[in-house]
Amino acid sequence: MATAVSDHILNPASAPIPDLSFLPYLKTAFPPFGFPSKHNRPTCAAYKNGHCPLGPACPDRHYTPPNERSGIGHLICKHYQRGLCKKGDQCEFAHTFDLRGERECKEFSRFGLCPQGDECTYLHIAPTSPLRIAPCPHFARGFCPLGPYCSLRHIKHAAICRFYLAGFCPNGRSGPPDRDNVVSCEHGAHPKWIEAKDLKKPEPRRVKPEEELRREQEEREEEFFAEEEKRRERFERGESGGGRGWGKRRGRGRGGWRGRGG
Repeated sequence: MATAVSDHILNPASAPIPDLSFLPYLKTAFPPFGFPSKHNRPTCAAYKNGHCPLGPACPDRHYTPPNERSGIGHLICKHYQRGLCKKGDQCEFAHTFDLRGERECKEFSRFGLCPQGDECTYLHIAPTSPLRIAPCPHFARGFCPLGPYCSLRHIKHAAICRFYLAGFCPNGRSGPPDRDNVVSCEHGAHPKWIEAKDLKKPEPRRVKPEEELRREQEEREEEFFAEEEKRRERFERGESGGGRGWGKRRGRGRGGWRGRGG
């Protein structure tokens, strides 16, 4: 008996299938249950044409390649964003992190601190991040006289659309505008001309010393803890909730407040 058990442990394929009372129900409710994986099977031709009469019992894969998807291919897989999607490349939703549509943590953007820390599900962008610098309209028009010393952000594009330079691009506004409001198509960017009289004169960039940056961050932290103290007092009086993650962070020092990107 002990030898048989050890053989089943070392060779699981040789173990008999247990006769469980709920197996008939599973096979009825879920036809693919118990069948071998279809990962190495070809794609079903009938499914590619629109409908397969065999349904889930088909021995071939019912799978649509990413380049042939339409309608939902642009939607982000919520399970992938949490690291829980089991479908992998066969998932009909996009496996990417769309930072353009992700909500930003307002507390971290204001104070540089987040009560949730690494558990926060929102985007953390530090108050001093270069991403917060406004785009330079001179550079977006084509040339900035200050170059790398400009106080505004210079957003570079891979190429300029040759059709747009010639006078007309048939694709038009096929792509979303970038941070500098420059529209792009698959051939390149469409820089928008702005008259010089409507532009503010560029200013040189000022590099703040480390001591000044540290002092500004300390002021933000003091403001953050003052807000938390007011929130705690309101919570104890029963006037309103303690806020996002307030119950988790009681008794934690400053070392436990810094979130991602700090």
